[in-house]
Amino acid sequence: MSPNPGSIVSTNTKDLGQFEHVVFLGIYNAERFIPKIGKWLPNLRFGDSVLVIADNASTDNSLEMVTELAQNMRIPYAVVRNEQNYGGYGNLAVNLEHFKNAKWVTTLHQDDAYAANHLTGHIEILNNSPKNLGMIASEAKSIDIRGRSVPYPPASWLLEPSADPVTIFLAHLKQHVFPFSGATFAKQALLDFPIPWHSTAFPDTELVMKMVTDYRLTFAPGITVEYLENPQSESHSLSDSHRDLGAFQALIRTFAHPNYAKICKAVDPELQGMFLTALEEGIRVRIHDPQLRKILIQTSLEMSSEHFGMSPQIAHRLVEVYADAKDYRAVEVLTNVGGGGQGFDLENLRAGIGHTRRASRGFLLTLLGLFPRRLKVFLAKSLMSSRLGKKILKSWNFEWKTR
Repeated sequence: MSPNPGSIVSTNTKDLGQFEHVVFLGIYNAERFIPKIGKWLPNLRFGDSVLVIADNASTDNSLEMVTELAQNMRIPYAVVRNEQNYGGYGNLAVNLEHFKNAKWVTTLHQDDAYAANHLTGHIEILNNSPKNLGMIASEAKSIDIRGRSVPYPPASWLLEPSADPVTIFLAHLKQHVFPFSGATFAKQALLDFPIPWHSTAFPDTELVMKMVTDYRLTFAPGITVEYLENPQSESHSLSDSHRDLGAFQALIRTFAHPNYAKICKAVDPELQGMFLTALEEGIRVRIHDPQLRKILIQTSLEMSSEHFGMSPQIAHRLVEVYADAKDYRAVEVLTNVGGGGQGFDLENLRAGIGHTRRASRGFLLTLLGLFPRRLKVFLAKSLMSSRLGKKILKSWNFEWKTR
């Protein structure tokens, strides 16, 4: 049984469902952030949008404080109160029913900040959008809890604007390229790809990886988001084991989803080997637990074989997986199927891709943080065009077709 949407506790509009564009701000125990919210939220230019603030059953005075803030803004608004804390994405998911005629939903985060023109950039794209537009993201600058800039290059710098769905899929396996903070979604895309929100480990990336074959993703111009690397937020406060488990489960769902077949069918047959290599590399970057990583690599290969057929490339990789597990019967069968009776050299199985040395990676990212943005973009792209950059920063290498 699905949870009920929250109750509207304050509004100045008779029909919340009439608006085509909803600006959604989810909050939970946000007292310490509300003074900051009070500085950027009134400055946003909403156009014909409606503001919806949804309180996730806070135990502090957040509800009263944001209600007063909304009432003073002189724009269409509604404040919603959930019966329970459904988590960040769950807060949005359970309240979509309120937005009956909405075509677009922009998601704001309580601990981030947004430039005054953030919404106008998105609205301009929406007014000229193709039918299959599913998501608009914005570039962010990251800060830590003390307000210091975090030297972390946005992954979007290293992904071409015209990237195809397969490339975006593989890129998101490594990095969350299209961030959710301040993003605008086609409401239909959110309905088409419902995702479990009991775990905060991977919901945004899972959604993008599933929707990318059916919807176009794009970026609004400019840096309009100040993203707080908040160690106490839902996703950042996860332990490594919880993060690995959540990502593992989400990727299992992703590979099992019908749209993974569309991804595989979009891969040129001559590039299947490169695709599988990039797929395995992405899993090794994303999943750190060695046992979960092995299971996920095997699962991805098995599911890929359903769409590609049992090609020699897949059979060879599965041989490595089963040989590592000492399942020699599977090795024998796969050898006969994939190699036509010729077999594989089991003593020279591929060793796999090791983890990047964190010291080298951290030094490079810190060094990039010392330069102005334009120079950082140039240096980041130059670095990733070199063999050294691709080796040290595997998680930022999205060029899967050239190996």
